[in-house]
Amino acid sequence: MSVDRRSVPSAVLLAALAACAGPVPEVVPGVEAARATGLAEDLCLRTSWDAAEAAVPWPPGATLREADGLAVALRNSPELQVALAEARLALRGAEGARLWANPLLSVVVRWGEGRPAVETALTAPLVELLQTPRRAAVADARLRAAAAHCVTVALDVAAAWREAYAEAVAAEAALPELRARDQLLARMAEVAASRLRAGEADASEAAAVRARQADVAVETAMAGARVTAARGALALLLGCPSAPADWPLDVGSDEPLADEDRAARALRSRPELHEAAWELQALGDEAALAALAVWRETGLGVSAERPAGWELGPSVSVPLPLFDFGGNARDTAAAACLAARHRWTACARRILGEVRAAEREHRAAHAALAAVRDRLAPLQRERLQLAEAAWRAGATGISAVLLADEERRATELRVVELSRDARIARIRLDRATAGLSDGGTTSFPDDSMPRAAREDR
Repeated sequence: MSVDRRSVPSAVLLAALAACAGPVPEVVPGVEAARATGLAEDLCLRTSWDAAEAAVPWPPGATLREADGLAVALRNSPELQVALAEARLALRGAEGARLWANPLLSVVVRWGEGRPAVETALTAPLVELLQTPRRAAVADARLRAAAAHCVTVALDVAAAWREAYAEAVAAEAALPELRARDQLLARMAEVAASRLRAGEADASEAAAVRARQADVAVETAMAGARVTAARGALALLLGCPSAPADWPLDVGSDEPLADEDRAARALRSRPELHEAAWELQALGDEAALAALAVWRETGLGVSAERPAGWELGPSVSVPLPLFDFGGNARDTAAAACLAARHRWTACARRILGEVRAAEREHRAAHAALAAVRDRLAPLQRERLQLAEAAWRAGATGISAVLLADEERRATELRVVELSRDARIARIRLDRATAGLSDGGTTSFPDDSMPRAAREDR
């Protein structure tokens, strides 16, 4: 059979055009992570070796504000650096997926009667070459998934920092109230002892006051330990776990909570769901590649032979599917896609559950805070005023005044604790909807639902 030699360059050109893939998508994980957490500057991957302790901790004596500490915590987060490094690895994979495989050169020399016979062949993997766009699509999807993972890690670090900061502020605010209660109970113990000496009270009253004084002393000591632990958590997140962590803290305030459909926003903005969707898309493209896995070794090339003079012609090498018909590769890829589909559903359902749980926690925390701050605390203050008026009029003793003051301070301490719970509930609600109360929100140009699921709809 004769071969038209002019058709060979045309076939090679068509194969080359079919094997061309588009450019690598412009994905900048550091920019997306910075925007999601409300930072003004981009987060960059450091190529230097990071020490166990940050070289420059927060300046001593300088006020550590929540937003400033968040920027430092994100820059010094090793977890975020790992995610950025993995995104760079995915970027290199996307670039490598666009590279054509090197052609295979084979040379055969035969000796016999007469001159040696030389046979050469230059073969390129045809199917693998034609699958370059699909392999690039797989790598691009994994690159986008790695970028979404960077946003996830950045949001987790930001939420951890904000919770630790809220815990430290609340622990600091509780200490003055507890110390004031210590002093108040010391006065109550003195009054009870004097009344006992005067025969105006029995020993049980003085013992009850002393027991309450000891109980508050234990609470004060535990509160001091909580302050130390909370400040240690801040130092760890800043990258300097051995720092004294005695910086002054700034008591901020929450912005009003917007009235919106947070479940819909979470399904649109949560990076975890986009990561699962891009992974599913990558597996779908891999399943398409697996359909031709049995023909992967097919090669197209040029063969030359010189028994007497050079003879040149095209060559094709095709595997014979005698043992492996490609069914196992196709079934494996289909099973991986099926598992990824269910993982996407599980991720979406978990996100909805987190949003609803965070909404319930936020409502309950604010309801408890409002009940104590707006109802119980005013009543305790009114009771203290009435007790002081009765004492000045001589109708009651100082013990009633001190007792009312002690219970008022206990209520103020509950307000501090409930304010902390409400603040943490707000942070968790913001994280559940992939946003921050005073920062940005994550948004992606593509629908978070996988391409295959959209087609099923």
